[in-house]
Amino acid sequence: MELGRPAKTARSELVRALFTLRDGASRLLRMRGRCLNYLNPHPEERS
Repeated sequence: MELGRPAKTARSELVRALFTLRDGASRLLRMRGRCLNYLNPHPEERS
């Protein structure tokens, strides 16, 4: 049984999961920004 391969596979799975999470987080932030812009189109006027 090869010991290096499962660890390498697990690491690549972890990396893929991290990239997916980061992509989802950036998409959520973009959506949140769009919602905030919709609710408050001119945030600079309030300050």
